[in-house]
Amino acid sequence: MPQELGARQGKLVFWRRWMMAGMEAEPHAAREVHSAHAVPERPSLGIPGPESVPEVVSVFEFYRDEAAKCAEAEACLAGCVLLASALEASLLAMTRCFPEEVEEFVKSSDAKEFSRPPKDWGLSQLLLVAKGLGWLPNSKDESARFDPRRAQVGDLVEVVRMVRNLIHPAIYLREYPGEPLSWKALEVSFGILDATCSCLAAKIEEAMKAKRL
Repeated sequence: MPQELGARQGKLVFWRRWMMAGMEAEPHAAREVHSAHAVPERPSLGIPGPESVPEVVSVFEFYRDEAAKCAEAEACLAGCVLLASALEASLLAMTRCFPEEVEEFVKSSDAKEFSRPPKDWGLSQLLLVAKGLGWLPNSKDESARFDPRRAQVGDLVEVVRMVRNLIHPAIYLREYPGEPLSWKALEVSFGILDATCSCLAAKIEEAMKAKRL
């Protein structure tokens, strides 16, 4: 693996540290036990709580490490697909850190994507949640979303999703007719995952300081 990708892989380790720190804190719902009304252990949507985060983080690390192996083998498309799965796992872990916020957002949204129950959510639903709750900042200017110099993390994650979709033959033939996916796509996907994890870790740190985790 090139040195820069190895460095990025190392920087992603902090994701697990923040998740474990969040697990050690008392869940918000537990602190409201003094209420006269019974507080449900989980939101009505059935989103698992923080107790399930370590399992998801392990899956995140598995996908990320497999992507690193693909980078070593110069298997660019396979690596990009696995990085998209790592991105999905990181967002899934966040929904389990903040199930109440997620439930409130989903209930107030009329997006058709949320017709699926949370257990069946994929990257599309998780990205809607992450952007809607401000976990991943978006550009206000529509034109900036397609400008690498001005796009924010919430815009860039769409690149990872789009490259992941190249696993479908019809899409690959339409987007890359007669040519292999370049190494640059894999390098960019690593960078976007790194930036995404930085944003999510900042959200967790903020919640811990506010004692909401």
